[in-house]
This record gives sequence, C-alpha cells and structure tokens, in this order.
Amino acid sequence: MMAARKRIGVMVPSTNTTCEADFQMVLPRSYTVHGQRLWLTNDALGEEGMLRMNGEIESGARYLATAHVDAISYGCTTGSFFKGPGWDREMIDLIEHTAGVPAVATSPSVVEALRCFGAKRISVATYPAGTPRPYCRQTSGGCGRPARSDR
Repeated sequence: MMAARKRIGVMVPSTNTTCEADFQMVLPRSYTVHGQRLWLTNDALGEEGMLRMNGEIESGARYLATAHVDAISYGCTTGSFFKGPGWDREMIDLIEHTAGVPAVATSPSVVEALRCFGAKRISVATYPAGTPRPYCRQTSGGCGRPARSDR
C-alpha cells in the first residue's frame, strides 16, 4: 500500500519556469508540488506588475486549498518585499487565513536564514537593473540590519 504523500502548494509568477521543478528535485519522494501561477508579464515587472500579481494571492490560496495542500510557499522574492517591512507578514497571514494551512514567503525566509547563520553583511544582485533595490534597502533596514545603498 502506498503511503499518503504530503502536498506543498507553490505560488509563483506566471513567467517563472524553475520554482516547481527546483522544489520537486529537493523534496523527498513522499512530497508532491502543486503550482499556482500568478499573472506577471516580462513587460510589467515594476510596481504595477507586482500589484497585479499580488492581487491574485487570495484566489491563488483558495485554488491551492482545493488540492488539499499541507502548506503553501509564495515563491517570488520581489513580490514578497516590494511594499516594504510588514507586507510579507500581511501576505502570509492572507494565504494562511484563506487556505487554512501554514505559509512561507521568500523574503522573510531569506532574512530568517541569514539570522540563523549570523550574517552581518550581505551583497544582493538584482534584476532587472534598479527595480527592486529600494525595496531591498527598505527590507534589510526593517529587519534590524544596516542598509547601504549601492553606488
């Protein structure tokens, strides 16, 4: 008899082609990955694109809940911090409330990992040039780390 598998829901921008595959490569065979795409196009990567994409978080969580996922991961770094400190918690709360399962998001997970490693300084490479830099500075400063502008 086959054991029941754990199900991980993953919300990703519709342009993303790697997140679900990466999850599937590192998860044990007893887990499955279930993707939910949030609309984003390569010509709308700024604030307008992030607002449109994140406007689909609640419905995305509702759709993933119908697959009876055990947890949800929001897999868009810029989308999880573009509104500054506090947005990540608001977004995670919305996902958890809507789907009724635990949720995580990229930016707070990275911050937590850096804290666990005792990181004092980090370097961030971004794309497209200039888009998320102000938000990186906002987020790193809001997490108790000194933020420094790039040159």
